[in-house]
Amino acid sequence: MLSKKWWVTLVIILLQVSCARQSQPNPIFTKRQMPPLQTEPVINKAETYQLKSVPPSVIIERPIPIVKPIIVRPKAKPLSSAVIALMSTADENIKAGRLDAAVVSIERALRIEPRNATLTYKLAELRLQQSKPLLAENIARKAALLAAGDKSLKKKSWLLIAQARHLQQNYEGAREAQLKAQSLD
Repeated sequence: MLSKKWWVTLVIILLQVSCARQSQPNPIFTKRQMPPLQTEPVINKAETYQLKSVPPSVIIERPIPIVKPIIVRPKAKPLSSAVIALMSTADENIKAGRLDAAVVSIERALRIEPRNATLTYKLAELRLQQSKPLLAENIARKAALLAAGDKSLKKKSWLLIAQARHLQQNYEGAREAQLKAQSLD
């Protein structure tokens, strides 16, 4: 068996050899084997083309046609079954005189379909029946905005705004809303 000194000496020699190998450059990446860098692009003279100038008499100016944008309004999507159920519940509550319960049903339906102009208008009507004209006016204005393509709903919304402003004793504002509704005919 070898002594401990012998093993230590052998380990030191192996470490020195491995370190010496790592300090030498790898022969794969020597400068001699790398391709030379090209500073200018190589142009094949057979492939170059000379641009010809076109005389002004050949250039034909065409008028640019004015294209009007086509506005495509999305079709009204059918109401979901949950919204239909909530609307029927609201109608039953209105017939029974429970306006607060009807408002709750319509608000739940609006959480499902927040951009539904008909539901928003219905909520504005309920708020007007509850003697809350300022709230009814604000909701009806939102309904008028949401009813961009539906002129009849937009007109009804502006008439409701006129009623709400009249109840707030804003007679000039009510007149303006009525004129706005009449302009939608």
